[in-house]
Amino acid sequence: MSWHLFKIFQTTILIIFCKSNIAETDALEMIKGKLSKMEESGEIKKLQKKWQENAIKSANRPKDATDIIKTRSKTFIRYYDPSITVTDDLKDHNGLIFAKKGTKINPFDKLPFDYQPIMIFIDGDDKNQVNYAVNLFNKQDSQLKIILIRGNIIDLMKEKKVRLFFDQNGVLTDKFNLQYFPSLIMREGNLLKITEIAL
Repeated sequence: MSWHLFKIFQTTILIIFCKSNIAETDALEMIKGKLSKMEESGEIKKLQKKWQENAIKSANRPKDATDIIKTRSKTFIRYYDPSITVTDDLKDHNGLIFAKKGTKINPFDKLPFDYQPIMIFIDGDDKNQVNYAVNLFNKQDSQLKIILIRGNIIDLMKEKKVRLFFDQNGVLTDKFNLQYFPSLIMREGNLLKITEIAL
């Protein structure tokens, strides 16, 4: 590269560098100016209030656990097997195999028989389902877990004076393939009995 070409290249790089720095500085100053104006006008406080309201609204009414929410005209019972089949040999920290590939494992085999989870999944927008679940909760000596798949959880807890849960992102609804509500789930031997209740 000739001396002349090198000088042109050097000057071009310098100009680009200066322009980008000027542009970045201008952009920062512009943002600072805009924020100052928003603060003076009270617009920032309005935005903060709106964000806070949205956060409270989202906490009170999370996204529905499912798009499929149906009711039964006749009670239907089905069973869910929580067993898993091991896809690879499972080893402990010493490298000893404690479960061979292909082994079927049911968590209830390792849990005491008196471990009796009881859950009811309900549509919190349906007053009949809410009242049914709360009445059942009172009869079960508070062992029942009421899980909403839709509804205003905080408002309902305040109104009914019971602890409620929400199936965030529909994890359990998907796992148990729930489509009909209310659905009562309880242990029966080494299976989970799912009763889709007609009200």
